[in-house]
Amino acid sequence: MRAHIMFALLLVVAAPARLWADATDDAEQLKAEATQTLKANAAKTVPPQDYAMAIYRLEKAQSVLLEAGQTNTSLAQEVNSALFWARRCSNVFIVKELEKIHASNPPLKLASETKRKAAKALGQGEIDLQEEAKAAFLEAQEFAKAHKNDDYMVGLRYFQMAAEHPGTDYALKAMTLAAEAQMRFAINSGTVKEEIPDTPEMKPVQQAEALVADGKLEAAFELYKASIKLKDTLLAHRKFGHAFFRRAQQMKDELNADFEAFAPQYKAAYDSSFIQEGHGKTAQKRFNPESPGLAAANTKYKELLKRANDALVRYMYAQWEFEKVLKLAPGGKDFDAAAYQAMSVSARPDSKYKAQEALRKFLKDYQPANETERLIYEFCKTELERLGK
Repeated sequence: MRAHIMFALLLVVAAPARLWADATDDAEQLKAEATQTLKANAAKTVPPQDYAMAIYRLEKAQSVLLEAGQTNTSLAQEVNSALFWARRCSNVFIVKELEKIHASNPPLKLASETKRKAAKALGQGEIDLQEEAKAAFLEAQEFAKAHKNDDYMVGLRYFQMAAEHPGTDYALKAMTLAAEAQMRFAINSGTVKEEIPDTPEMKPVQQAEALVADGKLEAAFELYKASIKLKDTLLAHRKFGHAFFRRAQQMKDELNADFEAFAPQYKAAYDSSFIQEGHGKTAQKRFNPESPGLAAANTKYKELLKRANDALVRYMYAQWEFEKVLKLAPGGKDFDAAAYQAMSVSARPDSKYKAQEALRKFLKDYQPANETERLIYEFCKTELERLGK
């Protein structure tokens, strides 16, 4: 009898684990089938019904994981990022096919809908957007480390983070990493070839690119200038523009860390600037704006602001380089340069209306031709929406 009871207990304990494993297997299969379609679409447009079915498979995978309570796993992140991207790239034909699929299948419980309801209940005023963006970026960064051999999925994960946290330094950084990951995927899959010609004027560019890859961006600047001095080329200006863009982001990263460390110091200096006057019931605290501690803190604060301005200047230099690319480009059109020229403007808080104009022009004049360009195009749409609010 005791053996029967023990066996029954083992079945009860094992059942959740088995269901958990079944959910993972089902979601993994659905995700794999869907991403195979998305990757095929990155090289050549697939039929709308196939793309719609990929979206439905991802919805199904998300629903399965939600029912199993697996919403924070690596697999859940893969499914969520792929679904986020697939929906962003849908057109009216895909939506029509997806509606047909939904009509013939039972409704799904989706994690994305649950998240939206929770966010609405919380309210925007209670969220520190920059801190939230930082946490989301770190999550995406950990995901990228765990999926270092899957550039396609890394690109989608970074894009999701960037699109969900627009207007933050971390969004711009994530967008850069998303585009780079998608470009690696395109090169490795053979759909894109990128080579720097072995010519005298390109030798400094090759050397500069090695420094950029090592994070030594300022050291690379003189090499780009040397290349342009030998021969004014579109490629050198493009690489120079991207180096300035990356350097601005690098400086903002360093600055954000210093601001975080400085904030409690400034608060302590401010709090210590109140002077006690009087005694007993008549005692009052008077603020002394000339206190030594606060004066030193204000000096430090001005130094940080100057560094912030220096970072914004790098975005301006990037803008100018991309404008030079457009002048040299055939017909004055170049997708990459036009996009990053607009993003360089939108990264500066003092250029809101110029940024809106640049983004609108880019979105009107260009259409993406591959997955990397789709990522950039969709991010620019997100930026324009943000600036319009």
